[in-house]
Amino acid sequence: MEVKTLQQILYNEQLLNVTPTGYFGALTRAAVIEYQRENGLPTTGFVGPLTRARLLITQSSTNTMVSQTASSSPTFTRNLFYGSSSRDVKTLQQILFNEQLLNVTPTGYFGALTRAAVIEYQRENGLPTTGFVGPLTLSKLNAINIDQTGARSSGGSSGPITAAVCGLGALFNSTTGQHCAPVTTYSGNVSYNSGGSNVSTTQTPPVNNPSQAMSGNGSTGSSQPVTNQESAISTTPVLLTELRFSSTTLSAPGWIFGAQHGGAISVQPTSAPDSSTTVVDALVGSYPVPTGGNYIWANYNIASLDTEDIYIEFWAKMPGVKEGLKFLKIFGKRSATPPNYANTTIGTNYNGGDYGSIPQVGFGDGTGLINDTQNPINLNGNYPKWIGRSYGTASVQTPQMGSFSSADWGTSWHHFRVHIKFNSGTTAQNEVQNGQVYLEIDGKVYANATGLYNRNPANGPIQTIDFFGWAQTETKPFQVWYDDIRISTGGFL
Repeated sequence: MEVKTLQQILYNEQLLNVTPTGYFGALTRAAVIEYQRENGLPTTGFVGPLTRARLLITQSSTNTMVSQTASSSPTFTRNLFYGSSSRDVKTLQQILFNEQLLNVTPTGYFGALTRAAVIEYQRENGLPTTGFVGPLTLSKLNAINIDQTGARSSGGSSGPITAAVCGLGALFNSTTGQHCAPVTTYSGNVSYNSGGSNVSTTQTPPVNNPSQAMSGNGSTGSSQPVTNQESAISTTPVLLTELRFSSTTLSAPGWIFGAQHGGAISVQPTSAPDSSTTVVDALVGSYPVPTGGNYIWANYNIASLDTEDIYIEFWAKMPGVKEGLKFLKIFGKRSATPPNYANTTIGTNYNGGDYGSIPQVGFGDGTGLINDTQNPINLNGNYPKWIGRSYGTASVQTPQMGSFSSADWGTSWHHFRVHIKFNSGTTAQNEVQNGQVYLEIDGKVYANATGLYNRNPANGPIQTIDFFGWAQTETKPFQVWYDDIRISTGGFL
């Protein structure tokens, strides 16, 4: 596939905001990563066989949409909500745009303006005004006839386009839901192309090309291109569990809940993540004044899958006192007896300073068995050598160049997307440096790392995903809430 053809597809998908040039630089790579993320592909920035196959489908669909004019009905088959991104969202936005309820061009991201338009659509159609596109709203939307371009058969209207204003590293404008111009930082070599018919030629881009300029962060350097993991990973998302409660009964298939030492876990009514006026039942853990211990747990076991690759998506809030806890841990399957330490931890800070912030993603590089935080990716980009034996060869991006702070928590819900892939291998002799870590909060990428050593082979594949967990010695009791936890393989849903 020609680079210029690739760029045209990305441009048509509103992922690339520069005219196709035929040069594969930083902006093109950022757009490829976003395309991969939206389509459930490994976010490598490398256009391998699976990405090329998906691009050809996109190109074919675009050509079909341009050529066809016969009307048909949209078919929505899954719920849509604030923070999600998909082609279904883009179709939804086109309907809302045609109804003059949305005044921005469809982007495929469900942001604040889309949610407001959904609420107004629900109000006009006598539906519950939740801002959540569930079965009743889906049924109404599926009854609307639209043509293949997304316009209603009765005709549409044009509306004003609101420009996106974005901060560093933002994939989407948090107010409008529009795509931001890709602003991503890199260091170390990645796969670029100087032009021509293929997109796999490794070449350092010229620094005098302003449209493809790069800025540095605290990431690791590399003398080798990032390994392409596309062909080794399933790209069909499979939902393993979705934890949502319709009552205050604390029970869910495959989950284990518990508390001790004065901690408490329950399901309680609270405002919905996608609507401040709608009440839902959500999972809440109440910690006493911690003195160091595992007070609360909500665990999901996937040991039977024998997988090293997992996708986790959820909403969380810490509305009151901000304190530290393990928050989210991914455990490997140990053949030895406990202690069974996590291989990856995304925790809130309990070590002093900004309590409750998320400053790093911690893991072990495999030189030991039991330390899950000896090799952190610091979200501010500092101390890149701390990732351990992956340093110098792994690609590590920290676009926000800062922690998710206690002030960022505020009192509201926040949307998290986490992808963890353990590096492959069953012994020290055959292990492969292909581990991955991805952390996104509220549509902003905080960490994106590939080519890691991030577990000891003796720890085996993933066993459990653990929420809540250990809290260290602190001064005040606090609460943490979770809702709509979705765990999947093969990509985000």
